[in-house]
Amino acid sequence: KLESEGKLTCIRGGACASEEALRYSPFFGRQIINEDLKREAAKKALSLIHTDNIIALNAGTTNSILAEELLNLKKHITVVTNNLSVISTLTASDYIDILIPSGSVDKQELCICGCNCVEELSTFSFDLCFLSINAFHPASGFSDFRFQEINIMKAMVSHSQKKVAIMDTHKFNKLSKKIFLEPADMDLLITDSSLDPHTRTQIEKTGLTVYEP
Repeated sequence: KLESEGKLTCIRGGACASEEALRYSPFFGRQIINEDLKREAAKKALSLIHTDNIIALNAGTTNSILAEELLNLKKHITVVTNNLSVISTLTASDYIDILIPSGSVDKQELCICGCNCVEELSTFSFDLCFLSINAFHPASGFSDFRFQEINIMKAMVSHSQKKVAIMDTHKFNKLSKKIFLEPADMDLLITDSSLDPHTRTQIEKTGLTVYEP
């Protein structure tokens, strides 16, 4: 019954949580999903970053992988983030300055959240923001189940010169709990190479550019 409801996937010798169920799990549950595809997308993002840029990274597992790839980028940049995993990773870099907004800690999502966090992010002028988002559908836009993260992402978008969504292809043609951005609100979408031609065409019809370095 649980398999028919999409909550479990039966495997030889037992069962594991389905990918659909893991989509709404806390940070560590989602961290194991499609890691190779997330890393492929993250590597593409590096070509958009230039010396002395100020970039914003929100909470999410894809941005945590992007932070790991940023360690290979030998450019002096400033990263503003509420993502505790990103902060921990980037402390290993001699090139990257880290700015952390104040707020309360969400232990499930490993992030800083709250009104103070949103207000502080709204005082910056970012060159780029990279958003790790839960779902995208061409007809609906971007959606997410992390309600406390939504206003943080909106603040980053409102104060960035270039807005970039970074998502693996398993998040496309999906709808999460709350729609909060239209395709036109973002400039670029970065994803992995398994994007099929039909889905790419549907995305580009919205006016959103699928970025390839």
